[in-house]
Amino acid sequence: MKAVGLERIAKKLTSQEIRTLSYSGKILVFPTKHFPILNLIRDEAEQLVKSNFGDHPELCHLEKPDHLAINCMNLRKEFRMSAAPTKIKKALESIGFDLGNEKVYGGMLDLRVAPGGDSQIGTDKVGSFGRLPPHRDTWASNVSCQLNWWMPLLFEPTEQSTLAFYPEFFNRNVENDSIDWNYLKVISKEETRQQPTATATSINDLGEARLLLNVEPGDLVCFSGAHLHSSYTMKNEISRFNVVTRTVAHQDYIKGIGASYLDDHHAAYRPLKWWREIDVANDRWAIGDFLGKNEKIR
Repeated sequence: MKAVGLERIAKKLTSQEIRTLSYSGKILVFPTKHFPILNLIRDEAEQLVKSNFGDHPELCHLEKPDHLAINCMNLRKEFRMSAAPTKIKKALESIGFDLGNEKVYGGMLDLRVAPGGDSQIGTDKVGSFGRLPPHRDTWASNVSCQLNWWMPLLFEPTEQSTLAFYPEFFNRNVENDSIDWNYLKVISKEETRQQPTATATSINDLGEARLLLNVEPGDLVCFSGAHLHSSYTMKNEISRFNVVTRTVAHQDYIKGIGASYLDDHHAAYRPLKWWREIDVANDRWAIGDFLGKNEKIR
């Protein structure tokens, strides 16, 4: 069994197993056919998508940009205030990711839109939409034990509308522009890039060494924030909708356990206020104490 790559999970794991496999480079897929509770999240999210975008949300990119931006922002707000956060907590526990006995911190819980066609809606409009070039999330967070959770909605992702991974680069240095990316400038809107990305030179070096994620709507995907990944950038006439969030296990953060960091550059800050403790009993996602104060690390 390869150390890095896709693994479909058919039975409940433990939190330790999920974290260890992810830190080693495994991309874990929890299918709805083995974990039917995931359908509760999918149904909740898809209902909200259709209430905002009608019977053909996959064509939402044909709307005027300002109208699309408003609908996207409304969708995000409604999702966070819905029953979805409670259902996601139950779903994570059903796959073995323990939120009750272990201290876990969560990033933003989001229902994202990646518009198809030539739509230019993006971070300049609403904050976190559009298609991203190759990047590691850890270039921005500087937290090596970050786990990413991703669920596609409505229809099966195609080669033109999915996540692309570059497994061969999980344990290889990748040139990136994080050295001049400043989280505080993002907050003050002096910085328009929401995320550091691979440089043009390194993107050329990546070539075709990618894994296009092929999963069913409602399947839950877990992977290390250190995985190099991107939105597949081929022009696509279908808009993509997906649920995303991120988690950090407190004990791993304190002990320095996580994926290896091999790149030459990293951002100047560790924005620990991205992360708030998850309380299983609360019907919101992550509203507890912060993981810590934002740290300047260089």
